[in-house]
Amino acid sequence: MKTMAKSKGAFLSIEANGKLGTMIAYRNQWGQIIREVPEYTDPETEQQLSWRSAVGYLSGKWKTDTKITDPLRYMWRDFGLNWPSTDRFGKQIHLSARDWFIKLNVFRRMAGLGYHKAPPKYPSCSIEPGVTFTQDDEGIFVDVDTALIGDDILWISAVPDQNVSRLFMPRTSTDEWFLKSTTEFPFLLYKNSDLPADNKRIFFKYRPVDGSGRAAPARITSLVAKKGVYSLVITPSEHCRIIEEDPNKNYHTLEYFNIQSFSANHVKSLIFPDLSSIPTWASITSASINLYCDYKSANIYAYLHRVNTESYYLQATWNESYSGLSWSSPGMSYPFDYDETPLDSVLINSAEDWKSFDCTSYVSGVFSGSVENYGLVFLVLSEGLLSFLSPSYSDSNYRPYLSISYS
Repeated sequence: MKTMAKSKGAFLSIEANGKLGTMIAYRNQWGQIIREVPEYTDPETEQQLSWRSAVGYLSGKWKTDTKITDPLRYMWRDFGLNWPSTDRFGKQIHLSARDWFIKLNVFRRMAGLGYHKAPPKYPSCSIEPGVTFTQDDEGIFVDVDTALIGDDILWISAVPDQNVSRLFMPRTSTDEWFLKSTTEFPFLLYKNSDLPADNKRIFFKYRPVDGSGRAAPARITSLVAKKGVYSLVITPSEHCRIIEEDPNKNYHTLEYFNIQSFSANHVKSLIFPDLSSIPTWASITSASINLYCDYKSANIYAYLHRVNTESYYLQATWNESYSGLSWSSPGMSYPFDYDETPLDSVLINSAEDWKSFDCTSYVSGVFSGSVENYGLVFLVLSEGLLSFLSPSYSDSNYRPYLSISYS
């Protein structure tokens, strides 16, 4: 610890004892004080620039006689003389007419509302709703027990990802929201997928602002948050097999999910998973489709591809995707009927075992709406036969399933 100078004066006596690591210790007329070394934020952050722009905008309006006339300036002057404000130490001070004009309009400006040319009758905020912050599977929400009306605003700033041992809010904030009467509550502040993976404290500072721009005292609260990671198992029921040897017949009830490649006969199997049970707020982390292999004629690779052509599992055949609607060529071909690049390829070198195929990009694409859910197709390129148990297999414990993880 480095010892620093001690100074005394008629009204103030400060003894600066020094700094150790991130802590600083000093003494003044109120006694010994130990606190963390303050963190200074970049003065050019987007948040700082937005507030600076709002103050500059209002300063410009104050200088414009056509906007703020002399009678209005006198009203603001009288308001400032009659209603003192407080500084950061709680001491009463009298703001200038211009400063009161900016103070009571800056929140409205930041919220995208107009500004009041005349001061309110009283300086105190006319609303004080109860504000609560909660976390559930979807993320962190804010709610109010009294609805905002008209131009009422709820201003919130947050400092996320603080150590759980920290019990007071840092000086700086990184996120902020301006919620209005048109906002639907509870309002989602942070999605679950955006939260940290380990326990972190998130500090919130909030203050209601009524329609006149009068702000209630700032309140501070915090939550210990952690990203939730969830899993979901989906058992597809819709499937079919298409066979070159019988090109006009639909196979959708067979208990075996075969894929094979021989000189005279090729078989591909399609599966159509229903992904509607995934929560709408989810962010897909991983997804795999798992099949039980009960027979293999050789050690060969099985390939999983995303289907690009819409088909119907009750009508699809080697020649047609729908009754009366042909594939781009018999037996499906890439890139029109399925992607040329497989989602995954797995070497099948053992039977009577589960095999897992990664399909994360397919599930996340369908879920985000960037990919059509036309199903998946399994095929082999090397000569051989692979047999898997299908969604129609009698024992449900051996049917294919999708394993999905999301946050």
